[in-house]
Parts: sequence; structure tokens; C-alpha cells
Amino acid sequence: MFYCLIRQKITESEIESSTQVCNLLITAIERQQVKLVKELQEKQDEAERRAEELLDELEREINDLQTRSSELQHLELAHNPLHLLQVRHLNSISAILFCVNSSRTQLMTY
Repeated sequence: MFYCLIRQKITESEIESSTQVCNLLITAIERQQVKLVKELQEKQDEAERRAEELLDELEREINDLQTRSSELQHLELAHNPLHLLQVRHLNSISAILFCVNSSRTQLMTY
């Protein structure tokens, strides 16, 4: 009987000790999980922030390039001798047509 009581006390002590160890492990794992989730969320937030910054930068660069392209097209047209000749030629034709139309109008009114 005495042996059974000692054995029971030892078993209870081992169960209590095992329970404490398991509870400590569970608490440590939960703390690490909270820490890991926090770190992952911070990394995700930083990645999203960086992606938005890059998108903003790309939009600015695209706008700059579009502006430059428009400016270059304007300069190309303004400095293109053929374009200037075409514009002058069209202006001359317009003037001739205007004169012809005016002449016809005057002829018709007489």
C-alpha cells in the first residue's frame, strides 16, 4: 500500500511537471506566432508602400516621356523644311482658291 501511494505521488508529480512544460511550450509557440504574424504584416505593408511609390514614379516618368514626345513632334514639324514647304504650299493654294472663288463671285454678280 505504501508503495502504491509513493508511486501515485510520483506519477502526479510527473503529470504536473509535464503539464507545466507543455504549457510553457504552448505559451512560447504562441508568442513566436504573434511575433511572426506581426513581422509578416510589416513586410507586406512595406512591400505595398514600395509598390505604390514605384507606380507613382512610373506614372510620372510616363507623363514626362509623353510630354517630351509631344514637344519633339512639335519641334520636328516646326524644323522640318518639307513641312514648312507643305504649309506654305497649302497656304498658297488656299490663297489662289480664295482669289478664284472671289473672282467667280464677282463674275457672277456682274
